[in-house]
Amino acid sequence: MKIKRSKAIAYNYLKDIKYKERETGYLYYHGLRVANLSLNLANMLGDLSNNTKERMYIAAIFHDVAKGREPHNLTGAIKTKNLLKQVLSQQEINEIARLIYYHNRRGNDNLHLETKILQDADIIDHTGTLDVWLGMHYVVDEDLSPKQALKFFLGGSWHQMVVQQRAKLNFPLSKRVYDKRVYYAEKFFKKMAWEMKGKL
Repeated sequence: MKIKRSKAIAYNYLKDIKYKERETGYLYYHGLRVANLSLNLANMLGDLSNNTKERMYIAAIFHDVAKGREPHNLTGAIKTKNLLKQVLSQQEINEIARLIYYHNRRGNDNLHLETKILQDADIIDHTGTLDVWLGMHYVVDEDLSPKQALKFFLGGSWHQMVVQQRAKLNFPLSKRVYDKRVYYAEKFFKKMAWEMKGKL
């Protein structure tokens, strides 16, 4: 029930928000995907109670609620406290706000397991088919030709970003999932380059 009500609040708040070149409502759907990824990672990694998973799931939905109003982790934690005050206890809200605050503050070995899981899910959601999707949004917004887009994706810049993001992941499991998704995206861009040459 808490998750259902939290999703409804997030949807109503984020459904009409447009962030950069991404589609309207992107922040809600990104949050929902990150929530599901977090839960799947948590179930595979183990060691989290159902209550902790529930709070992590809700935090994931709201983790980018203030994206564009930097520092969005702090602004988002404060905003989420206000949005959820009618749904959750103060203790639950504080724990969710803590997760949101730390979702992009990597490099601290003292972070809770659920925070590290949320961090990894956030990175993973930007790879694979969704990397292609976001890349196409960017290309259209910047009015780039397919050739210019491929120069970015296959010319080294994209690969450098992929390596940097992978280094931020906390768990071997996350790295395996990430690598599979990157492989798919790279295969797509290579196929695009092949077809742009008029090859059969």
